[in-house]
Amino acid sequence: MPTPKKPKTTKTEKNETPMSETKTKTNILPFIVLAAIAGLLTMGRVSATTPEAAGKLFCAAGGKPFLAKRLFTPELKAAWDEAETKNEEWAKAHPGEKPPFADGIPLAGFPDKAPNCEVVKPTEKNVEIHYKFPEDPKNDWADRLVLKQVGDKFLIDDIQLAPRGTLRGRLKAAF
Repeated sequence: MPTPKKPKTTKTEKNETPMSETKTKTNILPFIVLAAIAGLLTMGRVSATTPEAAGKLFCAAGGKPFLAKRLFTPELKAAWDEAETKNEEWAKAHPGEKPPFADGIPLAGFPDKAPNCEVVKPTEKNVEIHYKFPEDPKNDWADRLVLKQVGDKFLIDDIQLAPRGTLRGRLKAAF
């Protein structure tokens, strides 16, 4: 009967940890952080008091509109909600046809989900969001959040989408 193989380990000064446990601990941490931020955003307990925080919270929302909308100005929320309503009305009026936002309203210039979202060059008026593909950098792109200070919070008033156009422009042009 063959002897079972001992799992590969990573050595530390005090103990040995199976590599599979190390990978699990390392890979799950970003998801735990994202879930915590998403939970706080959902409860309305996190707000962006700096432009950089607005960008980081937008990245943490992970392209999920129900989270990202909590970072929008009331005017952008209203434009978004109006587009969703028009999209539903259009779908009812044209059964069997694909409505303009059948795949959802875009929060980024391209539909690809980048593994990395970075906040770059925050100013009081905007923040660049760099979407990066470490395995294929030629697919990287950058969008820009247009910010508006409302009280002590920095809210997203529009998104300049790569390669051209804005979120507000796409919302209006769709119908």
